[in-house]
Amino acid sequence: MYNPPTFLTTQVLSDILDEFKWTELYTIKEEDWTVDGIKVRFSKCILYFREGFESDMSVYISKSDGKKYWSSFELIHYIFAPVIKQEQTFKPPILHNFFSPAASLEKVQFGLRNLCILIQTYLMDCIKGNFSLVDEYSKKHPEL
Repeated sequence: MYNPPTFLTTQVLSDILDEFKWTELYTIKEEDWTVDGIKVRFSKCILYFREGFESDMSVYISKSDGKKYWSSFELIHYIFAPVIKQEQTFKPPILHNFFSPAASLEKVQFGLRNLCILIQTYLMDCIKGNFSLVDEYSKKHPEL
């Protein structure tokens, strides 16, 4: 069975996060690193970064209690993007164009940067603890 190498570490994640300006400080505790991913704790939410097969990166978001995690993909595409794109000042994010079919440190770094760009474009309300749109949508669509 083929098991590609993995490259996500707390140091790699911290280095990429530090390239961005965050409205709040974050912490990564030693116990927040697991074989499945790394939790980044803000005061009112948790981001859970995961390295998937062949270094495909994803992030999940939770309220600070960590009881339920939502995929950033679902939150962005179904809840936040339709609302934010209607704002007159909206500028679409410019993502880094990088492709590699194989796992690599570079692929992880580009993936993390793109996720941070998307988080800062669409999910900053959640970072600040405002999950009202998520709660409203979840009532209508409990499958999310």
